[in-house]
Formats: sequence, C-alpha cells, structure tokens
Amino acid sequence: ANSVGPFDLTLNLLRLSDDQAQPITRLLSVDYPNNFTQAAQSVDPQNPSPDALRQAFLSGLYTSSWSPDGRYLAFAGEMDGPSSDVYLYDMETRSITRLTDGPEEIQWLRWSPDGQWILHGSSYYVGQGATTTFHAVNVAGSSVKTYDLGDQETFFLGWASPSEFVVYSGAMGVGNTDVRKVEVGTGRITTRWPDPFQTVALDPEDNLLAASVAEPRPPDIKPGLYLVDLSDGRRKLVADGDSWSVDYRRSQALRFVATDRQQGTIGIEADGSITHLSSTPFFAEPSPDERWLALCANNLFSLPGLEVYTPDGKLTRRVTDQPIDRVLWRPDSLGMFFVAASDSGSSATPAALYYMALPDGEPILVDQTLAPDYYSFAYSLVWLRGQ
Repeated sequence: ANSVGPFDLTLNLLRLSDDQAQPITRLLSVDYPNNFTQAAQSVDPQNPSPDALRQAFLSGLYTSSWSPDGRYLAFAGEMDGPSSDVYLYDMETRSITRLTDGPEEIQWLRWSPDGQWILHGSSYYVGQGATTTFHAVNVAGSSVKTYDLGDQETFFLGWASPSEFVVYSGAMGVGNTDVRKVEVGTGRITTRWPDPFQTVALDPEDNLLAASVAEPRPPDIKPGLYLVDLSDGRRKLVADGDSWSVDYRRSQALRFVATDRQQGTIGIEADGSITHLSSTPFFAEPSPDERWLALCANNLFSLPGLEVYTPDGKLTRRVTDQPIDRVLWRPDSLGMFFVAASDSGSSATPAALYYMALPDGEPILVDQTLAPDYYSFAYSLVWLRGQ
C-alpha cells in the first residue's frame, strides 16, 4: 500500500563548512502510517492500539546520537517497518546498517564511553504508566542484549564505566528508588541504593553516587545527603537536611554540588568533605578545564546572581545580581556566555545574552532581543566547531 498523506521524512546531515545539507535516508516506510495497524496485530498479548504505537513512534522519532569518536551516527528509523529500529550511519563508508529488529518503538539512544555499545530504550506506549525496555547492541550488530529491570518505569542515570550503566526506578505515588548497576555484556544487576530518594547524581570517574533523602523515608534512614561507593555499596552521610538537590559537577577539587533552600550551596569532594560555597541555593556550571565553577541562581525561584569560584570553593568574583537562565563556557575555559533575565522576571520580556572573559573581563552585552520564550532558546545554545 502507498503512504497516506504527505508523510515523507528524510534524515539529513548539515556540513558546517559550507552549510550544505546531505540527504542520508528516508525514515518512514512506504506504508506509513498503516504499518501501525499491522504491528498492533502482531504484538498480542501486549495489545497496544495502532494509535498508541504511532504515539510511541513519534515520541522517539528524532532520536539520534553520535559515537564518541564521531565516526558513527546512531538513529531511529522506521523505513523497514513495521516499528522503529536502531540504525547506524558510517561516516567513512557512507553506509547504513540496521542493528535491531524489535517490535517496540525506539525511545532513546546512549553510546557507551568506549563506543562499543549503543544502549537504547523501547516501548509500546508513552505517557503515564508506560514502561521502557532496555537493550544494548554492539556496533557490528552481532550482539543484542535485553535487560529485565522489573515492572516499574526505569530511567537511565549514566555510565559507571564502558561496560556498566546505572539505572533507577520511579512511579507515581512511590517516587524514585532502587538505583542499580547493570553489566552490559552479562546483564548482571547489582543494587546500590534500594531506598527512596529525592535526587541522585553519578560520578563515573570516582565510581560514586550521591543521593538525597527526604520525608517520607524508611525509619532506619536519616534525612540528608549521602555518598555511595558503587563498587561495594557502602554509604556515608555527608550533610543533614531533608531538601537537598544534588548534581554531578566535577572540578579539580569538587565532585558534586548540592543545594538546599535553607542551607544554600555546598561542594562535595570524593571523600565526602564539604565546602560551603554560598548561602544562596545556586545551580553550578564547571568550566571544561575544571579551573572555575560558575554558580547561578535561576529566576524560577526569584533568586538573583552569578558568581565564579575556584575549584577549592573560593569566591573570585560576583558577576551580576540579575537572575540567570543559562551559562555556557567557552571550550577553552577562557570565558563564558550567560543569559540574564529581564528585570521584570517575565518570560514575555526578551532576555539578554552576555559574554565575559576570565579571569578579569567585564560582562559585554551581545544580544538583548532573545526570543520571548527565552527558557527554551537559552537551553539550545551550543558550540559549533568549538568556536
């Protein structure tokens, strides 16, 4: 059957040297969207409707990811039908390889740090109550692994090593729980934090996990911020409190940065030592060379400011008192761009883009007419060719 309606979609690569687009492949099968009716009839007893399959397909349609060495582009495509699968485009040979052939719709892709595996999630459904099946396929397509991670929705946290990834579970009314380490090749699962938590962050270089615990909690666990050794599961309470939010923000001395509305912002070293950075609950953005740490307060909480610290937590300068939406470091760490909200704090008012050289430069206005919805615009700031 021919396609019904204008459903032509092509994957292109844009060559930045001359802004020329190179068509790579069609992404839809010739019978799209009738393919979902065929697929729905073949996956009983899961019994998803054709519309549910189509929504799941559309949710992951634009998923793609470059390999760490830049040679391969992994992407989701449905050109061979009836569901989407993982494909690999080789920049050297200009060839496309189909790596998987599963019944579910691809939702996301994650390369292993060594570029040997492509971890991916697939599902029949999207939305509340949906669950994602985790798989991994090697670059050659000769080995496909599927992991049994339970009935609750499971989320990818990060890679602990080239051969291990970390996940956790979450559900409405239950919250986040059950942080596990999974071996890619064997599928062996090791639980490292079985209890409920508020936020969690992974330090792959030091094999550490940071987790914050709040009310409600198990009676044998004190609210606070914990460090967990992923190698053996040992945990250490490093800060009291029941409203910590923690992120992995590596610098020369610090590994994590945590914020609390009452206690402000702290930095955490690999051994659990604490450095108090600010009385304001800041967000942290370390420079690429780990020499600087920018702390900014988002106007989501009506908390102003942008400050720059040394890796050991010493304040070097306060840049501005304006609420900050985004900080983007130069790849060489010699300066930063930042997006400052308007004085009104309204998302309907254009925001301003500034540049500041480090260590002694003053903020220079670059653009003061960013899109009215400057949240989404600001978070789309990226470097092209490192310039």
